[in-house]
Amino acid sequence: MLSTNISEEMLGLQDVIIKNCKSDDKNCEIELELPRKSCKCPHCGAMTDKVHDYRRQTVGDLPSFGKKVVLILRKRRYRCSCGKRFFETNTFLPKYQRRTQRTTVSMLNRLSEVCSYTSVAHEYNLSVNSVIRLFNNIRFPKPDKLPEVLGIDEFKGNSGKEKYHCIITDIENGKVIDILHTRYQHDLCDYFKSFNRSNVKYFVSDMYSTYSEIAKTYFPKAVYVIDKYHWIRQALWAFETVRKEVQKKFSKQHRIYFKHSRFLLMKRRNKLTADEWQQVSNMLYVSPSLSTAYFLKEQLYHIFELTNLGNH
Repeated sequence: MLSTNISEEMLGLQDVIIKNCKSDDKNCEIELELPRKSCKCPHCGAMTDKVHDYRRQTVGDLPSFGKKVVLILRKRRYRCSCGKRFFETNTFLPKYQRRTQRTTVSMLNRLSEVCSYTSVAHEYNLSVNSVIRLFNNIRFPKPDKLPEVLGIDEFKGNSGKEKYHCIITDIENGKVIDILHTRYQHDLCDYFKSFNRSNVKYFVSDMYSTYSEIAKTYFPKAVYVIDKYHWIRQALWAFETVRKEVQKKFSKQHRIYFKHSRFLLMKRRNKLTADEWQQVSNMLYVSPSLSTAYFLKEQLYHIFELTNLGNH
């Protein structure tokens, strides 16, 4: 019998008795059982230590030393005076599961990283379908309330055959509140109708018209804010449009120069070196419209900086 403290510490499970261990180059099989003790009957609540019979259950565990680890758990089934039969409970194996709880947690942590189902399945010696089922069974509780600074945006995905999903965030605390499968207006209406929305002070989104309608309808007292990323992006796109129109009028050599130097035009004026500013000045000198667009871009950034200073 291998019920030594060293073996139990290596296994990482508390209050277990290791009966036997078999190992080869690829697999490790560990037979174990729990100490016998009185258990509470789930039917009548009485305590009993009468064993009705034993059952053997194969349980998958975390791989160790490059080997697949399998636990053979010898489970007791107790008998109560009320006639009820029930299995003893343990802390490492969830009900109706065939792998340890720590294995499931470890797999979910791996799935939170940038890795494929196939790589996780290979790492844990499981089928790809088993890993996919585990991921699909994840359920997150719906938030109790909405934050004071509510952010809403979309991201591209393919869950449920939808092209875009919607993410709800607590911008003030930098937390994800919820993720919705679509960004359709009727789905967003059904979602927000289920909340008390009076505590939301700011509604932050991009310029998507559906979000604007949601803000007006369900958050009329909140300040509607277009987040800086989107309106600065629109300004930069407008500036790029001017640059492209201007460079079309030049010779091929100058067009190539303007195209390759566009990163200097996009860069902030206060971050340019002396040589870089000289190059930008030369480009702005040949086109009044490009010069006007450039200084409007810089003025927009300057206004934003003054606004931030005012907030502090």
